[in-house]
Amino acid sequence: MDRAILLFLCFTVLFTSCQREPKYAPSVLVLVDFSESARDELDFYHEQLHIIVNEMLANSRLVVGKITDKTEAVFNPFIDCEFPSENFWTTNPEDVKDMRDSIQTKFRTICSEIFRNPILSRETDILSGLGLIQDIFPTEKRRILVLLSDMLQCSKEFDLEKAEITEAYINNTIANLKRFNLIPNLQGVELYVAGARAPTQERYRAVKQFWLRFFAETGGELKSYAHPLLHFKLKSK
Repeated sequence: MDRAILLFLCFTVLFTSCQREPKYAPSVLVLVDFSESARDELDFYHEQLHIIVNEMLANSRLVVGKITDKTEAVFNPFIDCEFPSENFWTTNPEDVKDMRDSIQTKFRTICSEIFRNPILSRETDILSGLGLIQDIFPTEKRRILVLLSDMLQCSKEFDLEKAEITEAYINNTIANLKRFNLIPNLQGVELYVAGARAPTQERYRAVKQFWLRFFAETGGELKSYAHPLLHFKLKSK
């Protein structure tokens, strides 16, 4: 009887543990601002990348690339890694740990090289990079887009560094972007913005209001928009 009870408890624990596993492993695209306006934030971005990689789950994929003056046209990710599967019955925990450690080591090495002597662009093209998540993860069930940027878009489409950002400006800019089919479809995508800042509180609020409107048009689910990376807790889900 005692053995039967013990077996029942073991299977109950295993079943409950499996139930807590996320239904779909996340596929995460991180775009990091490598423009002149974000020069002083690069160390902060570097730190946030380590927070992100530590949150990655089994079977998930992490892709990291740069925001530049031609983000979409010249996109070439400097990180693209898949995390090992973890299964109670078929994988050895030590092997999984070794594989994760190897990924972490490679991640640290690459990031150190990228951030040591960064090449920065004069303009900031956040806009064109947003649709990349559809290209990189076309069929994945759970997609997450993280923007490590001051969010001060500066391109021919619009300039959030210098423009007077009024309600009329936001309406006109959104209308123009729609007209030229420049608003990506981010339906089902979770969005996180970290590093958002501006020279003044007024500019910060105005830029934030623009992006809140813009992201609403994309259909994406904006989880946070702030300077710190808020609510990014994949392991707790």
